[in-house]
Amino acid sequence: FGPPTQARASDWMWWSLKMLELRDDAKRWMGREQWCAERGLSSRRGWMIYGPPGNGKTLLVYAIAEELDLPIYALDLSAMTSRDFVSAWKQASTNVPAIVLVEDFDSTIVGRRNIRSQEHGVAFETILNCIAGVRRTGGILFVMTTNDPTAVDPAMCSMEDRESDEESRPGRIDLRAE
Repeated sequence: FGPPTQARASDWMWWSLKMLELRDDAKRWMGREQWCAERGLSSRRGWMIYGPPGNGKTLLVYAIAEELDLPIYALDLSAMTSRDFVSAWKQASTNVPAIVLVEDFDSTIVGRRNIRSQEHGVAFETILNCIAGVRRTGGILFVMTTNDPTAVDPAMCSMEDRESDEESRPGRIDLRAE
C-alpha cells in the first residue's frame, strides 16, 4: 500500500570497526555542540576518508548522515569556482549541524594546485579559509574523500605519521581513516 520505502543504508550495510569509530566520533561531535557554545568555541570537525574507488567512502558518510539525521551538502570541486565554494559553505552554515562532503578531493586539487582549472576553479586557500579561517563556522562536519591521501597538502591533512590513522591536522582535518 503506497510506494515502497527505501531502507536506510545504516540498517543494511556492514559496519567495520573503523566505520563504527567514525560514527561514534560524529555522535560525540554532535554531543559537544552545547559545551562548545557555552565556551564560545567553534563546534566543527574534519575527516579525511581515503581508499581505492568503490570501497564505500561515500556510502559511509551517507549512512552516518541518515543515522544522525544530518543534511549533507555534497560539493563538486571540479564544477565550482572559489565564489561558488564560499557560497555553498555559507549556505551549509545556516543549517547546522550539517555535513559538508567533498568527494574525490585529489581529482581536483593536488597539493595546493587546482589541476582542473587554474583560473576559474576553487583555490586551495579558499577551502582552508572556509574550514579554519578567521570566521570559523561551527556545526559543520567537513568530510573529504580521496583515493590518494599523499596528494593532499599537509596544510590540510598531515600524512607524516603513517602508523596512526587517528589524529591528523587539528583545526582542519582532525581525523583520517582508511
